[in-house]
Amino acid sequence: MDFPRNILALAQQTLALMGRVGATRVYTTPPVTALPGPGTISQPAAVRFTTPGWVLAMYGQESQQATPASYARTGVRVQIGGDQDLFIDGNGGPSYGSMLSLFGGVNNWFPLVRRVVQGDLWITTFRNNDPALAITPEVDFAFFADADLAQMAAGASAVGQFGS
Repeated sequence: MDFPRNILALAQQTLALMGRVGATRVYTTPPVTALPGPGTISQPAAVRFTTPGWVLAMYGQESQQATPASYARTGVRVQIGGDQDLFIDGNGGPSYGSMLSLFGGVNNWFPLVRRVVQGDLWITTFRNNDPALAITPEVDFAFFADADLAQMAAGASAVGQFGS
């Protein structure tokens, strides 16, 4: 049986076509204190994965202003395991990706394919680059749990969808 590749490929294809993806769980960063002005950086917002699986996408929201301009001025940094940055600059150092460039001005998920195991820690920090406005950002991670994928595959095999 070609599993979990078929189910993961289907989720990735859906994301590419629709800008959204189904998930069996969504992990959300804890709330951060509003960042008052330019150059302010949030306290780390930790997400600890409680079960093994796959992160398939990430979505960011700046809820205080929620405009394309505020998205453009809100940066996000994601550290995997505390020592590996998801976004890096041209010199290989850590970087803050613009929420507008990552997620667009509408509800688009940024595609990822990252394996996680129980206990993996991803740390997210935010940077406000707006000269005048406070921001309140968050990030969500679309997640497929291994156990849920196994149940989906078993159900699909039972009806002959994937073969055996």
